[in-house]
Order: sequence, then structure tokens, then C-alpha cells
Amino acid sequence: MNLTQTTALKWTFYALAAAALLFLRRLFLGSMTFFGVIPFLPPVILAVMASFELPRSSVIAGIVFGALCDLVLPAPFPCLYTVAFTLAALLISTVVSSLLQQGFARALLSTVLTFLLVDLLQAFALLPRSGLAAILPMLSLFARETALSCLLLLPVYPALRAIRRIFPD
Repeated sequence: MNLTQTTALKWTFYALAAAALLFLRRLFLGSMTFFGVIPFLPPVILAVMASFELPRSSVIAGIVFGALCDLVLPAPFPCLYTVAFTLAALLISTVVSSLLQQGFARALLSTVLTFLLVDLLQAFALLPRSGLAAILPMLSLFARETALSCLLLLPVYPALRAIRRIFPD
């Protein structure tokens, strides 16, 4: 197989794994809330993929995955996930990759960074409507959502790492 076929096959496996993980999350957790929040899987998947890949591939994944999320998930403004996931993928694949070696710690930091970007964009979009008094409740909600969603790294990281080991650079 040539490089183009290998790359296409790798990203096909990533897409299938992401779809399977999203299906399993929906199957087992549904819309159950824990501490008032629902675990949010898309930023976790993107963060792990971006922590494994080179900048160009990560940014393209951020654009595509963000656009798909924007099509099916409600957001305070259009293209929220496309913008947030693209910025997160760029930061993860350039800055975070130079700070930490590839591993669970880098995936965890990447996940927290992705949630931070998504939540900051949401907060800025909601701030004119809700005012400054809503900042503390928003921060509390964002912290609980991030902490709960980071638990989803336990199944996501090994699944995507297995694909990464099959298709090294």
C-alpha cells in the first residue's frame, strides 16, 4: 500500500472507532446526568486523535469533526464546534505535543484544553444574554462537565491508541 492509501485507511479506522464510541456512549449512558451534567464525548475523541497526529492532520480532523458536531448538536452560535475543535487541534498538535511525550497524560491535558476552548466560546456567546452574574454558575457547569467527561478517556484512549499503533507515521 502506498502512503495515500495507508492514510485513508487510518482515518477510516479513526472514523469508525469514533462512531462506535459515540454509539456505545449513547447505548450505555443515554442522556443520564451525573452531578447535573451529561458526559460529552466529541471533545474527548478529538483531543485524543489530535494528541497522536501531526498538525495538518489534526487541524483537518478538527474541521471535519467540528462541522459534523455543528450539524447535529445545538450551540449558542453557528460553527462553534468547528472553530473550537480546529483551534484545539492546532494547539494540541503544536504546543501540547512539544510539552509532553505521547501518552495518557498528554491525552488528558489535551482533553482539558479542548473543553476549555469549547466552554470559553460558549461563555462568550452567552455572556451578552445572561450578564456577568452568570459567570460563576457557568464556570461550575464547565468544570463539572470537563471532569466528568475526562472519565470517558478510559475507553477512548486505548481504542484510538490501538489504531495509532497499527498506523504509525
